[in-house]
Amino acid sequence: MSLLQAVLLTVVVLVLGWAEMWFAFPMICSPLVLGPVVGLILGDPVTGVLCGAACQIFFLASVGLGGTTPPDGNTGTVLGTAFAIVMGQGPEVAVVIGTLASYIGQFFFYLSTQLKSGDNRKIERYIREGNDKALIRLHWRSALLPMLPGAAANFILFYFGTMFIGGWGAYIPDWVITGIHVAIGIVGALSIAQFLRMIWSKELAVYFFLGFLLSAFLHIAPIGVLALGLVLVYFLYQREQRDKAQAALEPSSAAGEEDLFND
Repeated sequence: MSLLQAVLLTVVVLVLGWAEMWFAFPMICSPLVLGPVVGLILGDPVTGVLCGAACQIFFLASVGLGGTTPPDGNTGTVLGTAFAIVMGQGPEVAVVIGTLASYIGQFFFYLSTQLKSGDNRKIERYIREGNDKALIRLHWRSALLPMLPGAAANFILFYFGTMFIGGWGAYIPDWVITGIHVAIGIVGALSIAQFLRMIWSKELAVYFFLGFLLSAFLHIAPIGVLALGLVLVYFLYQREQRDKAQAALEPSSAAGEEDLFND
């Protein structure tokens, strides 16, 4: 990996992470986005897409419960995808390296929260003084500066880590890669199952079975199932809007008839 590529990766990940928090988490800093971005910068967008999709499934159920902080799947995806591309490997290696790197990201997330909390007394003082300009400057600073240590660590791992690990891919046995591939499928299934438990209902169950039948028996690709799902959602939305419009007109019509007879 060249110095320019390492700098580009560091800056892009830093900007996406900042925009993710600044714009109320629009999911632009997720494995599905980060994987292709890393692949595009390193000249292998296809592997980037595959690694991003594998990491998205793997980290799908990695959510914080209560006061806990889960491993940072975004950092894991970026580093795992970068190392996999440099090593000439695929999603299996990206998930393994990404799992280890996610704990590094978790540490720097804790560090960023501690750096942000250091400004609490300043914030209280500026509020008491009514110093709006100082609050605005502090707001911008606290949104970016706590992320710099993690960005520095990413750059070091990007540039120097790939220099040492670049040739290791040829020494990984095939049975290890096969085992990791099977593990990704199992963990991915468990992640989707945990996700479905949060949104499962009798009304939605029929649509999940419909998608499964279309894929398993009609052999429609997942993109095709997704496109059909979007068409179905649009159709149901239009029908719901039409029913609401009709329901809004019915009371007024009934009231008009009553007024007619009352006269």
